[in-house]
Amino acid sequence: MLELSDCVLFIAADGAADHADSFGLLPDAILGDFDSLSDSTRAAFPAICFVSAPSQDAADSEKAVQYATEHGVDQIVLLGALGGRLDHTLANLSLLVRYEPTVDITILEEWGGAAAVGPMRSRQFQLTLGDTISVLPIMNAAVVSLKGTKWPLSHERLEPGTRGVSNVAVSNPVEVAVEDGVVLVVWSFATYQP
Repeated sequence: MLELSDCVLFIAADGAADHADSFGLLPDAILGDFDSLSDSTRAAFPAICFVSAPSQDAADSEKAVQYATEHGVDQIVLLGALGGRLDHTLANLSLLVRYEPTVDITILEEWGGAAAVGPMRSRQFQLTLGDTISVLPIMNAAVVSLKGTKWPLSHERLEPGTRGVSNVAVSNPVEVAVEDGVVLVVWSFATYQP
């Protein structure tokens, strides 16, 4: 479970500050073009560092990732990045792949999460027995090993498609190792009830 006390830097990207305010959370920085930030939230955080990033060449989520990496952060957790508009969801998933060589980004949602693993890298995921995990090659085939699942893989070539969908965690942690290619890892908590 993520604890904000474990965070080195807590950034609210634009309108996400409204959510932080509603939960009584105090970000270190509020960043973005402020097109979706309410006036009441702006007034609620007068002493917070507001970082104006008006460029339309990147979404606020990517601006937040850039800001974090510029401040030496090498592990990033994005919250609420997979809800809402499909184009934003896909763009946020593509951030996992784009920044994978230099920073570990994990997207967490109430139902599960997502991360990317690139060539010659491995990551461990803290899952509960029965959680669903899918390993999906991005763009091209990937050579993958998968441990801690009902259907383990050992140096298997996965083509883009559905072969890596809906595996099940049978131990904790689950390890995904990639020899070649890039995979998107998506997990769903068995206990989640929509």
